[in-house]
Amino acid sequence: MSEQSIRHRFLSLPNEKKLKLGRVPSPHSHLTPAPSLSSSAILDINDTSITVTGDDFEDTCILGEGFFGRVSKMRLKSTKDSFAVKKIPFCNLDSHNPDIIADLEIGKLHPHPFLLRSYCAFTYGDAVWILLELMDISLDVLLNKVTTLSEHIPENVLKHITFSIVSALYHLRYDMDMIHRDIKPANMLANKCGQIKLGDFGTAVTLSNCETLDVGSWRYLAPERVNCGPIKNCGVKSDVWSLGLSIYELATGTNPYEPPRDPVDAFNQIVNRDPPSLSSDLPYSNHLRDFLNMCLIKEVAERADYNDLLVSDFIRSIDVNRYMIITEQFLAKYI
Repeated sequence: MSEQSIRHRFLSLPNEKKLKLGRVPSPHSHLTPAPSLSSSAILDINDTSITVTGDDFEDTCILGEGFFGRVSKMRLKSTKDSFAVKKIPFCNLDSHNPDIIADLEIGKLHPHPFLLRSYCAFTYGDAVWILLELMDISLDVLLNKVTTLSEHIPENVLKHITFSIVSALYHLRYDMDMIHRDIKPANMLANKCGQIKLGDFGTAVTLSNCETLDVGSWRYLAPERVNCGPIKNCGVKSDVWSLGLSIYELATGTNPYEPPRDPVDAFNQIVNRDPPSLSSDLPYSNHLRDFLNMCLIKEVAERADYNDLLVSDFIRSIDVNRYMIITEQFLAKYI
């Protein structure tokens, strides 16, 4: 497809369908009522249930900030347990009500070893606080530290990361009938024990409600999602593309797509370029190369699904405990 064709298709879209640079706010806020929250909540921790309010916590540091608000590391005064606390100002609630509900429902009601856990939510001051499991580092930050030292993430660590995220996505798809829609290294988290978990469920939807294309972070979007194609093509396999691109970035240290001049330029890069593939100069096996090739196929029908990925040569025989120890040893240098 030519750049002129992409530009024409983009400009013909209604404004609400045009892709914005970066992550787009959750598009389905009108479908979900605001959660009923009070200034206190029940926190289940250490085999006990306690009632907590914002006054029961103390700030440790800021973990990150985004368009939604801020994430802080906070300590529960009575037990000294630490949490990641997402703080969403009331003024942002119109666009983030679904984010609150998704974070709570997926992370609390559907626990899984490879999904970030959520505990509870309540109001405090002028914001909603969501208590989340605290991890030690996101994989985009880890990658930056690794590449700063001119190093690469070892294949055994990539294997553990890949298996963990595929398992999380498989659980979302087959146990919850959901897709994530914002797969990227920043939403993959690690702790000092070598555990890898998928987080940030604000864009997740059920497959039956997957009617919106312009959701997620543009550099990880599948071609069918930026090409304004049939809605029916934008589902599980779009997340598979994003997964493949994320693992490619973790392996190479770079995202294959250049910073865009505008959204149309982003469309042009993803739709018109050949899918990326690992250079033969990199110290990785053909099993990893084949895995990425399975993910990074432009034609949706030919792209792998999660069942294909789980039986691939790259991750099918993984010993999770062994590879978690390998990952723990690797991470010790960076966190």
